[in-house]
Amino acid sequence: MNTRIINASILKWIAVITMLIDHIGLVFFPEYEILRLIGRISFPIFAFLLCEGYKHTSNIWKYFLRLGIFAIISEIPYNICFYNQVFYPYSQNIFFELLLGLLVLYLIDKEYVIKGKNFTIYCQILIVVLACVVSYFANFSYKYVGILLIVIMYYIQEHFLVFSLAAFVVYLIPYGVVNAVFMLLSLPLIYMYNGKLGISSKKLKWMFYAIYPLQFVVFIIIRDYIL
Repeated sequence: MNTRIINASILKWIAVITMLIDHIGLVFFPEYEILRLIGRISFPIFAFLLCEGYKHTSNIWKYFLRLGIFAIISEIPYNICFYNQVFYPYSQNIFFELLLGLLVLYLIDKEYVIKGKNFTIYCQILIVVLACVVSYFANFSYKYVGILLIVIMYYIQEHFLVFSLAAFVVYLIPYGVVNAVFMLLSLPLIYMYNGKLGISSKKLKWMFYAIYPLQFVVFIIIRDYIL
């Protein structure tokens, strides 16, 4: 029986829907923790799709540009929605994490040769460590967890059990057992990915980007002007 039945479009919809459930819970129903826990499914899928996008993009610089533009566009609505401030330096929206993760993937694919000796592995480790430090002190959404998860997705996703254990440990340390368990629910979905874009994937690409900042605008309007 073929279990590879999920394409990129389906994964994107699952990630977006679980993200929306998470944010609706945070803004409107903070007393219902289950909504936040469901949201733990979303980021691993986004991280996986970032890795797939990096592997198959025809123009890495346009990919950087898209993420950068939406990171900037999303920041003020993100701050107002969650912190009621236009400028809030203690938390950054998820696009910054994905942008840094993409940069890490790009850099660790390069070959570094010093005095005729190949130091690639040491440079790769250093790049990942530095990115984790930047993510932590810049207060990105998932901090070092997001960077490590992206790297894990990129390098060991084909070894499902090892990949699942590594992802679980990465989540377990800062977020605890319950959050890590809910995060694991995303992994079978990723395992069922068939490598196909889906019929509407290209047509809906910009919509998937735009949903992130637009959700915050909608939440702000509902919270501040309707409720």
